[in-house]
Amino acid sequence: MNPKKILILLEKDNNNLLLNQAVSIIKNNNANAYFLFVIEIPHKYPIEFEIGDQISIGENTLKYAQEYLIKNKLNYDINTSNFILVQSRNTGVALIKESQRINADLIAYKKNKNSEDYKYEFIKNNTKMNVLELLEIEN
Repeated sequence: MNPKKILILLEKDNNNLLLNQAVSIIKNNNANAYFLFVIEIPHKYPIEFEIGDQISIGENTLKYAQEYLIKNKLNYDINTSNFILVQSRNTGVALIKESQRINADLIAYKKNKNSEDYKYEFIKNNTKMNVLELLEIEN
């Protein structure tokens, strides 16, 4: 597997393990990475509804990713299409749609080892791309 386009799903915190792995893959494969933050909108609201400070949380998460990349000598500009902030009813659906849109070779995300969140099963069952699932063990 030599991915050329990677889509990385960021959470609102604790992305260092995932970003560290992404830096390694980018450097070793001369790959192009895309960083995705999804704001999940409950069904009771219209899809364009802004929930509290979720947009600024997403923007700050993407900015943190950019700063992490720069510290690791990768030049990514936050104002390019490599940083994606979307609103969706389901994170898994948004990830699959974005991976198809950019024609990704690899999808990467981190999850808690004990998580039973439906989005991870949805991703694994509905993608045609390779999946890198980093398991985080709670202490």
